[in-house]
Amino acid sequence: MAAADASERRAPCLTLRILDALPISPALLSFGLAVVASGVLFLGELWSGRLEWLAAHSADGLRNVRIAVGLIAMVAYVPAATLYVLRGARRTAGGLRPLVRLEDADVRALVDGAGTHSAAGFRGAGWLGVFVALLVPLLADLPRGEFPYTLGLSPEVVWHRVAALLVGWWTGRLVYVIGVESRRLSALAEGLRPIDLFDLKPLLPFARQGLTHALLLIGYVSIFVVMSFFEVGLGLAAGFIALLTLPTAAFGMLLPVRGVHSLIRAEKRRRLAWCQERLRTLQIESPAAPDAPATRELADALTLRSHLEDVREWPFDTSVLVRFAIYLVIPLGSWAGAALVERALDTFLG
Repeated sequence: MAAADASERRAPCLTLRILDALPISPALLSFGLAVVASGVLFLGELWSGRLEWLAAHSADGLRNVRIAVGLIAMVAYVPAATLYVLRGARRTAGGLRPLVRLEDADVRALVDGAGTHSAAGFRGAGWLGVFVALLVPLLADLPRGEFPYTLGLSPEVVWHRVAALLVGWWTGRLVYVIGVESRRLSALAEGLRPIDLFDLKPLLPFARQGLTHALLLIGYVSIFVVMSFFEVGLGLAAGFIALLTLPTAAFGMLLPVRGVHSLIRAEKRRRLAWCQERLRTLQIESPAAPDAPATRELADALTLRSHLEDVREWPFDTSVLVRFAIYLVIPLGSWAGAALVERALDTFLG
């Protein structure tokens, strides 16, 4: 029974259990499903003649088709992203096992609980996402005197409304698991064995999990940027990139490492305070002779203080920062890709 309960906590919904059990990558599967679903939508619109009708009679029609494709991409993307967060959390916790005090029951619970969630919490986050998804069209349309949930909507807009609920359902879950796993990792820093300030490489799993969160959130933003391009045009899409990318990436990157950052900073300050006190004592005790033991100890203390001041307080090395910088460029690539797709569609339909 305990094993069954643990399995349920590790896969809190049927969709994730299926994705986790498949022999192919969830990313590949999601990409394939998005391509197939978009192709079916496009061919259906083309076969029914609706695509040509929209191009000739509706200024917003083709835009609605493109937004529908974007929503298909989001519906396919977010469950896979959620699964990658859960897998990454379990992998990170496993990599940190040698560094933490597993004899401490609270620490062991944090390690063993990585990647696990109650079905109730997971479901509640999904319903909160659905509520937000229902609210967004109201906030957008009511100020213009329109009600977004009426009969007689076009087939494309009906798809928008239904798909938006699925996107909201899974977005709520994605944000939930990122928040919970980040909090667990941050708390796990308190269970670390004594750290070596001059060798922070063992702490890189914290940073790598933050990179995973940042990449997945930037992927989400990139899809949104493409949709915004088709919705509001070139200039505002560029603004969305600047507005959303950096804070979103920073949110995912920094949450898991808050605890270890505080630990490094506290240890660094403690060691610097000791050095300062020792230097004050040695300055009083040191004789004039340059080769006296106290004088040499004073030089060693000064060297140690200099090295401690150079210790970085975040567990990020150069490779982590380079990868993060590359991730920040991804929305720009999606923005440029959106421009090419729009031009190709205009050429095809024109």
